[in-house]
This record gives sequence, C-alpha cells and structure tokens, in this order.
Amino acid sequence: MALWYETGNGMVPTKMARCDMHLDVYLCCPGPSLNDLKENLYVPGVVVAALTTAYPTIRPDIWFGLDEPECYHRTVWWEPFVKIARGGYQDRECAGRKIKDFYNVFFADTTAPKDRLDIFSLRQHDVKFVWHKNSIALALHVLVWMGAKKIHLLGCDLGGDKNYCHGLQLSEEHRNRNRRLYGQLKEYLKFFGEEGRKRGIQLVSCTKNSPVNEYLPYIPIKNALRISQTNVPEPGELKYVLDTQKSD
Repeated sequence: MALWYETGNGMVPTKMARCDMHLDVYLCCPGPSLNDLKENLYVPGVVVAALTTAYPTIRPDIWFGLDEPECYHRTVWWEPFVKIARGGYQDRECAGRKIKDFYNVFFADTTAPKDRLDIFSLRQHDVKFVWHKNSIALALHVLVWMGAKKIHLLGCDLGGDKNYCHGLQLSEEHRNRNRRLYGQLKEYLKFFGEEGRKRGIQLVSCTKNSPVNEYLPYIPIKNALRISQTNVPEPGELKYVLDTQKSD
C-alpha cells in the first residue's frame, strides 16, 4: 500500500499519488561535487529531495534513507521534513527511539519489479515501489508517483578521486563495491532517461563532469533553476482582506 506512517495508534497508509506536481524536483545525491553547490535551491517552483548521506550537506524537503538508521547522520530523524524509509524498518531504533515514532517518517512498501518499466506504470495509490537494491531507483519511483515530471540530478558524480560529499572513509573493498554499483547506476539512469522521455518525464543532469552527461541532457544548475521558476508569478501587491471582497 505504497507509503505508511505511524499515527500513534498504529500504521496507516497514505494517498499521495498525483498526475503532476507542477514543480521541478532537484534530487541531490551524496557525490563530492555537492560541496561545490553555491546556488540557493530553496526557491518557488522547486522541490528539493536528497538521497541518504546528502544530508546534512543538503537540508531537503524530502529525504530518502533506505538502510539502517546508523548509516545516516543521527539528527536527520529529528528534522521536520518528509523522511522516507524502507518498509519493514519501522521498528529500527535511533538513540533509543523507534524511527516510526519520529515526525514525518513514511515507510515505502517495496517489491522486486517484474519489468523495469514498472517504475512508470505503478502510479496508483495502492502500489509497491520498485526495489533494485539501490536508493536512487526507489527515490525516482516515489517522485514519479508523487507527480514529478522533471527531475534534476545534483551530486551524481558516480566515481572520481573522492568518495562522498562528507568525510566517511571507505576500505578498498567498499570502494570496489561502489565502482560496481556506479556501473549499474549509469546503465539504469540511461534507461530511465530514455523511457521517461517517451512518457513525458525528463531526467536532467546538473552535475558537471558526471558520466551520465553522455546520455542525459546537461544544464548548469544556475540555468536550470532559472527555467524552473519560469512560470512562478511575481509576489504581487498585498491587499487587506476587506479590499478583496466584491460587492454584489
């Protein structure tokens, strides 16, 4: 049943599926280039999403953390923004409290997809999200389910001399695992970009020098943000409530 949350009286399902959210999404991955971001993402017309350890470099509107709670900066569970964890993890604990008891934490039902195109067809309220054993595919599915039509990738370095936008040091074994994962993600993002375009969903890179720029359109972040705000109106003149009432 898609996303669940704890009410204090038990877990209940949400109904958040939309055809179109009418906002552009900026999905921040934890690559080292995220530290170079100078532009302000928190502008009208934009939803800021973040994967895993991109927080606290980015303080998003929606955060995806699908592994054990200790894989992430502990304070994330105390943040007020929407946090999406993996279904079945609701009784995991952070600092002695079950993560289901924190505010705005939702749990995503997952399934191994029968077809990779399921990510575009499973759009009803009552669905299970595709689980390819990586966070980015599930995050993309949830965002599409929420109505995202244009998704920008930041910090999507997928390799390079540095590991992440934070100081976690990896063993050679873990670096080798990451390299294999990056190869899989490159292929998956190419698939998503090609198939998404056929369905009116754009995947755009805003990560300079990313290998995904070989097959995804690349737009510098400054330009992308300007485009995202194209249809946002001017603030307009404020009016007192009585001045807005029309006489018969």
